[in-house]
Amino acid sequence: MLKIIKRSRLLLSVAVLSGSAVAFFTSNQYAALKLAFNYWDPLAVTEYRLKRLSTEEFISEIQSSIDEGNLSDAEETVNLALEYGHPIPQRLIEQSKEGMFQTGLRWSTAFGNGFVFGNMDSVQAITGTILSDFVLVGDIRDLSTEGGKLLLGEDYDTVTLGLAAFGATTSTAALLAWAGIVGTAGASSPAATAATGLDNSVSIIKTAHKFGKISKKLTENVFRITKDAVNVNKLKTSISALPSAIKSPSSAQIMSAVRKVNFKDVVNGKTDDITKVLVEITPVDLKKVSNLTDGLLSQKATNELTELASINYKILATAGPRISFKALEIADNAKDMNKIGTIATKFGKKSSSILKVLGKKAYKLGKLSYWLATLLIGVLGWVLWTAWLLLSITRGTMRLLVKSAGKA
Repeated sequence: MLKIIKRSRLLLSVAVLSGSAVAFFTSNQYAALKLAFNYWDPLAVTEYRLKRLSTEEFISEIQSSIDEGNLSDAEETVNLALEYGHPIPQRLIEQSKEGMFQTGLRWSTAFGNGFVFGNMDSVQAITGTILSDFVLVGDIRDLSTEGGKLLLGEDYDTVTLGLAAFGATTSTAALLAWAGIVGTAGASSPAATAATGLDNSVSIIKTAHKFGKISKKLTENVFRITKDAVNVNKLKTSISALPSAIKSPSSAQIMSAVRKVNFKDVVNGKTDDITKVLVEITPVDLKKVSNLTDGLLSQKATNELTELASINYKILATAGPRISFKALEIADNAKDMNKIGTIATKFGKKSSSILKVLGKKAYKLGKLSYWLATLLIGVLGWVLWTAWLLLSITRGTMRLLVKSAGKA
């Protein structure tokens, strides 16, 4: 009787373990287990989070972007939702799109606002802001405004002033390379490409700060770097001499440059032609500005800002300016920025929607780590139970073999 009970218990254990194994490997818990062994990989965290989002959550984010008038984000979120198998109402799909005329009008208006005033309401405004800084218009404006306040003893924005001083230096270096003033490699050289990318990254950091879109911890870090980093005596000379460094292009130069612009590309957000035009008719005496900005910022601050801007450029180069802004808004430190850079490399421009929907959860486990720890304990218990069962079956089999051998 005891043998029957013992065998029944073993058979029941086998059945329970087999059933639990099938249920586990076909459930969300198996995906969570894989995440537990790859918790350090931001891509594993992002993929897990995306696969757990509901259709309702995607629809809510799409509707929110449409209500805000941010159709680019809305359309990208629609594409992301469809890619992960979520049925999105046709009404929302249509509302997330806009016609060529509306696109052109929005592009030109937003680009102009970004170039003149420095704005980040859309990717077009961001492009205008970046190119404004690229030709030193934005940096000179900020140096004059914040530097003037400093010299008058008024309250000024330490971060904006420091980034403008750094940006003026990187812009000058990039423009000199583009214009072929320094060396003969021209804009296609790796050095020129790197200088331009670094300068664009600095512009994004500065603009994000001015609009309060950098996380608190990152802002504190940049403030520490830029505090007392500007050479006041050099600043006095620079501000007084900057107006003479501005040169206006002739009407013939403007007409010649405009003819080279493909406005269809401009409407589609491609700015290579605009960049070439701005280089050709840049309103700044680059050699003079180079002398005025040399030594304006301490070497220590320059090195630290270069490191931060280089990390940000990785995101900018792989996924675009909107994702770069979002990274600065949610990242706490350089480590977070690097994780977002990994996500941007994998998902490209879709990273914008991913960061909008998931936020920090795109690369941080948060409370999920406690659940994963509980899951690992459960899996460990299952493994120990399986080991005990296999040991019991093995011992029982060995006894049977010994008895059979004795009878023979």
